[in-house]
Amino acid sequence: NMQPAHTFGAASSEYFLFEGSSSHLLLARIDNTSGTPVWHAPIAVTIAAYTLSGLLPGAPQSGNDNTIDTSDTRLLNVVYRNGSLWAVHTVQSPATTKTEVAWYKINPGAGAVLAQGRISDPVRWYYYPSIGVNQDDVAAIGFSGSSSREYVGGYYTVVRPSSSVAEAVSLLKTGEAPYYKTGQTMGIPGGGTDNRWGDYSATVVDPTDNVTFWTLQEYAQAPDPGTGASRWGTWWGTFHPSDVLSPTGLTATADNGTQVTLTWTDSSVNELGFKIERRRSPAGGYSVIATVGPNIPSFVDNADTSLAAGANYFYRVESFSAGDGAYSNEAYVTTPDTPSA
Repeated sequence: NMQPAHTFGAASSEYFLFEGSSSHLLLARIDNTSGTPVWHAPIAVTIAAYTLSGLLPGAPQSGNDNTIDTSDTRLLNVVYRNGSLWAVHTVQSPATTKTEVAWYKINPGAGAVLAQGRISDPVRWYYYPSIGVNQDDVAAIGFSGSSSREYVGGYYTVVRPSSSVAEAVSLLKTGEAPYYKTGQTMGIPGGGTDNRWGDYSATVVDPTDNVTFWTLQEYAQAPDPGTGASRWGTWWGTFHPSDVLSPTGLTATADNGTQVTLTWTDSSVNELGFKIERRRSPAGGYSVIATVGPNIPSFVDNADTSLAAGANYFYRVESFSAGDGAYSNEAYVTTPDTPSA
């Protein structure tokens, strides 16, 4: 599956990228595109090894034992900007059956990887990514995700030019219900069915400032009110790379049925404060439950914010400044059934 690069600005060639082997991508190019085009045979680009697959493991979801189809390892999106090629696809974790997002930044002239990484989670599966790159060489990556404790939702993150590690994953849209629809499985002798997903993932740069990103992702929508049939929807949102660093190492500990202690590491020096956000699992969006000042790395959530006993919660902390903030990792906790005395 050869992917042509979406080219920004002047380029001496038009580039094409596709899978080669378990440790190589193949890079081809066409020169002299304004005259008589000249095709150059593909060269191998060495990457971190992964297992090529025409049928990746299905991702779990809350409320339904049927897994979500994560398709295969073909490259899904390639962008050429600022002299580099960026690409993403779904791969299987080398240590588990979980799927995750692999991304690459490639120097096409040298045929060499400049940076690469994986976007993963201890519990959640990620799949069907897309990528955009802004004028500052910041890459944004959007994708779907689910786990046994969540419905399928939309997520995103960014990779800055000074780092080879993606920032903490942020939620775009939470899933609303379990999803199960079957369709003919492609590429399997004798046919079969799968719980079809994917295709509706796009991450692009706003042309008005060439910095802000828009991402559109697929999520599991509430069932059809008339038939009860499963539905998927698409959700779009916009975000701006933050000028403050995200908090790191967020943990959530249930002290009792109606009290949770949050702690995190303040990684920035110029934030104006932190917003503490909470959502229910398996569905429900984040809402701000409290705000604390700068340099404060903890918060105690309790019944004052309607925290309930015997419930599952996700938390995240946003460091904010005058502009857009940056989110921490998510922390998951289950409160005991018995509230505090």
